Amino acid sequence: MNQIQHRLVVDEPGEHDPCYVVMPGGSMISLNHHATEGVDIARAKFIIDACNEKLNRLRGYSEEVCAAALRVARIFDQGCDRCDGDDLTLLEKAGLMEVGVCHDTFGQDSLEVGDAMWTFNAEGNALAKALLSAKPL
Repeated sequence: MNQIQHRLVVDEPGEHDPCYVVMPGGSMISLNHHATEGVDIARAKFIIDACNEKLNRLRGYSEEVCAAALRVARIFDQGCDRCDGDDLTLLEKAGLMEVGVCHDTFGQDSLEVGDAMWTFNAEGNALAKALLSAKPL
């Protein structure tokens, strides 16, 4: 399991001294102090906790699986059901999607009754939601 996480570094702790959020890979985001030291460090810890929570949801999945899940989630989110078959198969093998049969074409873009239909399971939905809500820095 991947142990990458964000961490806090406080450079010479004191009022108006910067603290840093250290990203996986070593890049640092400087957070300048605008309030008291305690408030600013609490703000940095809040950001770190939120980032680490997001990473924890993604742990255990390869970059390839996450990329496929994001592509499929974006397509589904747009109301479309036409996805790359390799993405669907990869996500099914990763235990994130289930294949069934389309019983109702209401809300379907191109599926017909009787067609194979892939849907995210609970774990896949959680991963898709985390990926869709992730904001680039």
